[in-house]
Amino acid sequence: MSSFLRNMGGEDLRVGAFQGREIALRLARPLVTSQATMERRRVLIVVCKLCAGGADEAPVCGFGEAAPLVGWSEESVDDCLTALGTIEEATSGMQLDEFEDVLNGLSTLPSLRFALEGAIIDGLARRRGLCLRDIFVDVDPQPVSTPDSIAVQAVIGDGDKEQTVAAVKAAIKGGAKALKLKVGVASAEEDFQRLATVRRRFPQVTLRVDANGAWSVDEARWFLDRVEALNVDLVEQPVDAGKPRALLKLARQFEVAVAADESCTSMSATKFLVDEGIDAVAIKPGALGGMLEVRALIKYAVARDVRVVLSSLIESAVGRRTVAELAGSCCLPGPHGLGTGEWLSEDISPDRDCIANGRLQLASTSGLGFEPVGIHLPDNKMPV
Repeated sequence: MSSFLRNMGGEDLRVGAFQGREIALRLARPLVTSQATMERRRVLIVVCKLCAGGADEAPVCGFGEAAPLVGWSEESVDDCLTALGTIEEATSGMQLDEFEDVLNGLSTLPSLRFALEGAIIDGLARRRGLCLRDIFVDVDPQPVSTPDSIAVQAVIGDGDKEQTVAAVKAAIKGGAKALKLKVGVASAEEDFQRLATVRRRFPQVTLRVDANGAWSVDEARWFLDRVEALNVDLVEQPVDAGKPRALLKLARQFEVAVAADESCTSMSATKFLVDEGIDAVAIKPGALGGMLEVRALIKYAVARDVRVVLSSLIESAVGRRTVAELAGSCCLPGPHGLGTGEWLSEDISPDRDCIANGRLQLASTSGLGFEPVGIHLPDNKMPV
């Protein structure tokens, strides 16, 4: 982090203020997990005010998000709020290039570290007038021109054949080019028949399958053996997350790409899968830790010919677009699991995500490309 800040001109900056703002956004439909049913999504928006050494330069704010998800994250929003309160008091006036020790102390709160780094990097990008994804150009050994949009996938729920066909029709009519079908509620054979129907009716669309670890090894083997004939792009988490070696064995045994999702619970777990030859990883950056560490992990995987798909924890626009800008900074082809803004009936961005022809538009102005609505530092948090 320190070297990044030096290269980004952060060595002359100090932390004017950090503040967290908890929000609860209404979901468009209830989110049912194994542990809870949610009607609102609680997240923590982190605001970082950066101040330059010169008195003639106005402070700039950056925004990040911590969005721990029940059933996925070990920490909670309350845990992040408590830790952030301590950080606020300890870091006011701190030189930004001294901030790395603070971040390194957040190993048990990866979502908060992602939020803090995201807010700092967003602030640096806004200060330099760069889109967030372009702030990395000066530090990459081989910088490239970043895209102005990324491919995203539409998610099709685990319904019967008729429901699935109707949902696929609607998604394609809305411009979707790639679909991820949820499976695992019915038998592997029924799921295969449903998938075969979709492939027969819609031969042009990119198809992915997500079992969320629902199958036994034998069921997964049966499915993977037959699905190769259907031109499926990848099969996500066919077996339980607690069976990484079984997952790797399946990846080696079949031609269709096998992706780890729930198995990517940490940086180290993800790196292990990459080193052992998994075909693809579907990672949720907001659950893994620091933005720079996640970006290094992405680069590490890509260098080893492991495909990387970035996905959402159902964050607000701040977290969602941070991950989208991260994908753009690495020029990841996707499609990614970031078309999740539709899960929220309210958000904190002035405009809804712009998705057209299966592509999510990235920022066209500095930082994340927008000012979050109703998120600001009160006057008593202004630096002096």
